[in-house]
Amino acid sequence: MCERSVVSIIFNNFLITQLRIFYYSFIKKTITFNHKYNPWITPRIRMSCSKERELYLKYRVSNENDLKFYYK
Repeated sequence: MCERSVVSIIFNNFLITQLRIFYYSFIKKTITFNHKYNPWITPRIRMSCSKERELYLKYRVSNENDLKFYYK
């Protein structure tokens, strides 16, 4: 093996070790979402919101002028 490749292998091993130590030195932070229950949101309102979201996503990816006019 040539000297460059040996140095490269040694450096890569060193770098991997250093990065592993670096990343493990930080605490992993877990994020929890507190979903609040709103009793005034009825199933019909949820259904309507999901339908609106679905239509908006269709608008975002399409080039139809009617949809763009509706959501403007």
